[in-house]
Amino acid sequence: MDIPDRETKTQKTSGGLGILLFFVLLIIVMSTAAIAYLNAKGIDIKKVSLKEVFENRFFIGTKDKYDIESNEIIFNSSQWQEFVICKDYIVRCTNTGVEYFDKGGEQKQVFPVNLNNPFVKCQGEYLLIAEPETKKIYVFNGTEKIWEDKLEYNIINADINSSGYTAIVHRSDRGKTAVSVYNRTGEFLFTKIKGTTFIISAKVSPNGKSVLVNSVDYSGTNIDTGLELYTITGDNIAGKKIENMMIASLWFLDSNTIAAMGDSQILLLDKSLDARWESPVTGTIMSSGVMNGKYAVFAFAEKKGTAAFGDNLPKVLILDGGGREISDYTLNQDVVSIATGGELIAINTGKSVYFIDTTGRLRGSFVCEKEIKGVSFFGNREALVITKDSIIILKMG
Repeated sequence: MDIPDRETKTQKTSGGLGILLFFVLLIIVMSTAAIAYLNAKGIDIKKVSLKEVFENRFFIGTKDKYDIESNEIIFNSSQWQEFVICKDYIVRCTNTGVEYFDKGGEQKQVFPVNLNNPFVKCQGEYLLIAEPETKKIYVFNGTEKIWEDKLEYNIINADINSSGYTAIVHRSDRGKTAVSVYNRTGEFLFTKIKGTTFIISAKVSPNGKSVLVNSVDYSGTNIDTGLELYTITGDNIAGKKIENMMIASLWFLDSNTIAAMGDSQILLLDKSLDARWESPVTGTIMSSGVMNGKYAVFAFAEKKGTAAFGDNLPKVLILDGGGREISDYTLNQDVVSIATGGELIAINTGKSVYFIDTTGRLRGSFVCEKEIKGVSFFGNREALVITKDSIIILKMG
């Protein structure tokens, strides 16, 4: 009487095992197909995480390359002019003031002021204009001027973060250099003066809690770099001396990670200014940037072959905050500058712009008859190309 029961249990067990094996086989087949699909698109699965695969929407029918529409707006080039994007406006700075335009080229607002080749920086909704000769600073939130000030000494460099905090590098007494820091309303926070080194740049962290100062020391036979990290009230956090190297550009990847591009090395530093990751550069340093507070982007020419016969191959390298190589993209042209958006990186070669994603895939390109001075992003798939006498709005779809 027990035999039928045993047969029934055996049949159920066999049936369940068969279903399990079917799903295991299905997963293996789907995984193999997915890997083949990504490899066909030139995506290295060893460098790309599962999260990045889905963030870049590789499996929902996105185009390999976007169609790009362009609209050029001509401006008078007889005077100095510079363009940036601020709060979805196209901002044009000239000798006579600051003008705001919409994407159709219609002027929306004008702020008259005499300018002579100022520093123009924009982060998020905040715009900074620092005039070296008149020593004046103007800070805007979109089209609204928040504050202005006049320094006692000539301005050397200036920067603003996405929260509106400003760091101004300027001259001081007896040939010294200094950095002065202000909050978003223009309230003075502190000044640091350097007597033996020359300050070339300074930045406030994204969270507005720390300030990074970059200076160089010319006193010896070689050029050394000095990095200092301060609290927003001017207290010391950390300091670091880097011998035989000049840091050309510094970026806060996030408030705890700093991306640095030197003349012979690229680095990721932690909040103690210790190297989290570093790599020598045997070729030419070109450009750098950060993306979404997650990725550091470096453009440089990598020396290949012998010194006599080797070629410099321009390369764009993408790293995460831990120093893991996400992807790279190699060109046969020098890189003039790079710009980052929400999804894409724009590589400006002077005559062309190449748009790549974080996996190193080419998603689109634009060739210009004029020399390209720079590129900025409105959003994920809308960019502004800047030439000497015009701007070109690119829409990708």
